[in-house]
Amino acid sequence: DRDIRLLSNETYNNYFYYNSWIEGAAPRPLSPIPKFDNIYVESHNWRNFLVEGETYLLRQRYEQIGGITFDVHYQFTYNGILMQNDKCSEIGFWRLSKRTILEDNTNITFSLEQSYFWLPFKYGITGKILTGCVNGFQYMENSCLLNDTYSRRYGNAGIITMNQGDPAISWLPLTATYQSDLAYVHQSTSIIGMSNKNSVGTYYLMPISVERPYLADTITFDSDSTVTVNRNLTILGDLVIPSNATTYFDPNTNINVTGCVEISGSLQINGSSLNESISELNLITAQCYIGEGRFSSVTFLNLPPCKKVQTEQIIRGSSFIVLFEISGACKESISLTVIIVVSVIVFLVVVVLGVLLSLFFKHKKQIKISQNISPNLN
Repeated sequence: DRDIRLLSNETYNNYFYYNSWIEGAAPRPLSPIPKFDNIYVESHNWRNFLVEGETYLLRQRYEQIGGITFDVHYQFTYNGILMQNDKCSEIGFWRLSKRTILEDNTNITFSLEQSYFWLPFKYGITGKILTGCVNGFQYMENSCLLNDTYSRRYGNAGIITMNQGDPAISWLPLTATYQSDLAYVHQSTSIIGMSNKNSVGTYYLMPISVERPYLADTITFDSDSTVTVNRNLTILGDLVIPSNATTYFDPNTNINVTGCVEISGSLQINGSSLNESISELNLITAQCYIGEGRFSSVTFLNLPPCKKVQTEQIIRGSSFIVLFEISGACKESISLTVIIVVSVIVFLVVVVLGVLLSLFFKHKKQIKISQNISPNLN
């Protein structure tokens, strides 16, 4: 985004005050590539990706024009609360654990204390609110000049400790009109907070499963090569499949992408282990798809003889799905083995008949000769 002070009241009201970006009020993101030329607010409805009691990774990535990058992810168990408006008593956050730095060239000394993701709130909230400010991020009635248009506290969020030291970016987004950046770190506002440099902040959600190893950052499949997907895979970031790459899937595998996917190239599917009782394959799950979201071709390999398949590629919600219908059967034919066996039998029959006929004619000739040489007794 450009200078956050240029955020119009109309945009603030639509995506932060009356409605919230975290509930999908903003347009869906169309590209993982940072845009620094204007103010953009893009998001999915996070409720569509969360199940209470399940464990996830929350990734926070901040990029500033000129090269400054901070990228971290945490693990958390979803408590059923997405907005502070949802909370029962004073639970307006997610408790975070297993802090993992993916990239950091800020030279900021971050806190290593217990971290929390404090959740945004919108119009209509009542009671005590956690706003990430005032003496250690306390719950307070109408704290931090809640209704002050100068501060614009609605819709803000971030990763905090319950003390002043920030373990990550404590305000992302921060929509206040008194500072230039869309993010804020207390330890060094000159780097993140008041840098006067355009920047982009992104959050990613990713389910945790012991069966799904994950790869960090954006993954680009190699060109002119075949990438084999024979186990479930989660990519913590974005996935780019070039136009001259081939992607080979086993039917029971899936790629889960926390960011966006750009699909092209050729798709091959192993048909030898295909269960014909199903008619669709969910191959990719992502938060957004760039472009048409289609492979240039789909081929089923190792199908049984004489089988044909018709396919269609669709995007249903967050899933890339291949619909297929298998048809056809081989015409009845005599196998080579049967032909050989029959041929041998026919040959043997012919030989035997030949031998029998030969013996028959030989015996008949002998009788005739015997008759011709018998003496005349009369």
